[in-house]
Amino acid sequence: MEKLITVNEMKKRFDVLVYKATKPWLLVECKEPNVELNDMALQQVLNYNNVLQVPYFAITNGENLVVWKIENSSLLQLNDFPNWELF
Repeated sequence: MEKLITVNEMKKRFDVLVYKATKPWLLVECKEPNVELNDMALQQVLNYNNVLQVPYFAITNGENLVVWKIENSSLLQLNDFPNWELF
């Protein structure tokens, strides 16, 4: 089920938000299989993260997955989801 947030005074819906210790931890944006995981998809999740402030986020189309970590105000692309136990 998608959840509603306000981004730049516009109502937007995100797909998955994982909480850890009551704080948003990982945001996942799900696309249809025919949708390319490109800069436009990345910008969408970055816009959502301006509101949600998660340290990790990902986009997937069910076939491909791209995961990032925000570290020192920079994007670091990861090979997989972060290890839940380490954080």
